[in-house]
Amino acid sequence: MIELMQTLKRLFDDVTIESYLDTNNAESVTYPYLTYSLDIEKIEPNTDGFYLDIDLFDNNSSFVKLYELESQVRDKFDHLIEFTDGLFLRCYFHRSFKVETRDENIKRRSMQIYCKVDWRK
Repeated sequence: MIELMQTLKRLFDDVTIESYLDTNNAESVTYPYLTYSLDIEKIEPNTDGFYLDIDLFDNNSSFVKLYELESQVRDKFDHLIEFTDGLFLRCYFHRSFKVETRDENIKRRSMQIYCKVDWRK
């Protein structure tokens, strides 16, 4: 499991260094940023499936930077194949949508990426 989390962190860092598991706990928030989480389910022996739930945030009157970040995430993860000593990971874009906020300058979008992981160890 640790190798999966390290792999996901590396992949998200390739998109933006402003990526966080679950919550952005930085002392000073830099926009845009993303958070991600996952819940894993067993599909069969040695194979699990999960959705990466990704939330994108920006402090801007426009959605342009969020759409750019969303495109970068999708380009990175859609049809991704990652093979390591401990796992074989496949990911596919599932959906994205706007999320309303109470602040007109805080923009938010959510994405879902479906992944399957075969555990090799």
